[in-house]
Amino acid sequence: MNLTLKYTASCLLAFCCVPDTAMAAENAKITDYYSIEEIKLPEGVPPEVGAVKFDTEGTIYVALRRGDILMAKPTADPSKFQWKLFASGFHNACGMEVVAPGISSLVKWRS
Repeated sequence: MNLTLKYTASCLLAFCCVPDTAMAAENAKITDYYSIEEIKLPEGVPPEVGAVKFDTEGTIYVALRRGDILMAKPTADPSKFQWKLFASGFHNACGMEVVAPGISSLVKWRS
């Protein structure tokens, strides 16, 4: 019983002495920690992304939950990406590894 009381008192003391980090986190914005860039997918494509990967030439590949893989060469303005269908028919790709740029037979998919 005495050990339990000491343990409880120690825990209460620890919680009372913890700095008020919860209040600081409440006032923080995500932009305080991350730089956010919005990349628009083609019209009518839901943003259900399972994987994103870049090849060595800078082309971005995006695996969508519904089985399509889109690719685009990034531009200075993310809303101006020229998206192309790279592959189709995958089942909910949850990751990918681009082995060589632009060669569909050398892209490994993990689902």
